[in-house]
Amino acid sequence: MSAEAPATVELSDAAMSRIKQMLDGSIATVIAAFETKFNSMQQRIDVLEGEVMDRDVEIRSLHEQLVRQGKALEEQQERTEGIDLNRRLSTLILTCDDFISKTTDEDVEQKISQVLNQRFPWLNMTPKDIQSAHRLQANNKVIVRFVKRRMRDAVYEGRFELVNRTARDARRLSPLYITESLTPKNREVYSYLLEARKPVNGSKITSVFSRRGLVFCRVERGGPNISVPDLQRAQRIPERSLDLQREPWWELTSDRYRSHGYSQ
Repeated sequence: MSAEAPATVELSDAAMSRIKQMLDGSIATVIAAFETKFNSMQQRIDVLEGEVMDRDVEIRSLHEQLVRQGKALEEQQERTEGIDLNRRLSTLILTCDDFISKTTDEDVEQKISQVLNQRFPWLNMTPKDIQSAHRLQANNKVIVRFVKRRMRDAVYEGRFELVNRTARDARRLSPLYITESLTPKNREVYSYLLEARKPVNGSKITSVFSRRGLVFCRVERGGPNISVPDLQRAQRIPERSLDLQREPWWELTSDRYRSHGYSQ
């Protein structure tokens, strides 16, 4: 028995036209919905891009403002450092056991004059040569501001005489140590170099000293004086001591130091 062929349904032209209209309408609805969503998303993207551009402009403006403020702050710090450095040029710090004993009505200026005249008879100092003086936290330290820079320089240069004289007169005179009053910035540099000079740290620096408030060091005995204006350079000296002679920027070239009339 043969299988019967399935029955076929023929749609009229009107029905086919109706179905086509329904499909076209559905497709058009879907496309319109996508277009609406896309346009909405595009508008949002345009807004976000505009906001990003505005934010970029704002960030650039803030960055430029920070750079300007940073430069202004650095210049102000340099000016303040220069003022502080100049203010200290007439000042020395004296360390000696002769200053330990004190009385309630002591004359510090007179005591300082006696200590210095004992070690430098040619100095002929009087209390009138001292503008001001007071004790520091340590009992054996005093800070002295001289009336005349010439007197201050004579005392500071005279410290080299104390090396032999103090040894020869050890029974009569207590050792006297004379140092400059450094700004906090230069004092930090000086302390760092002193630590680097210790044998435990390799002794890559042979000497550390200050001159007119600026810090210098040497990496070999009898070698050139190397100006160290900041801690960053101080930290690089022990690491590159063998290359210093080929590094001209280690020399004192900063305009802000030259403007104060200092030279090596």
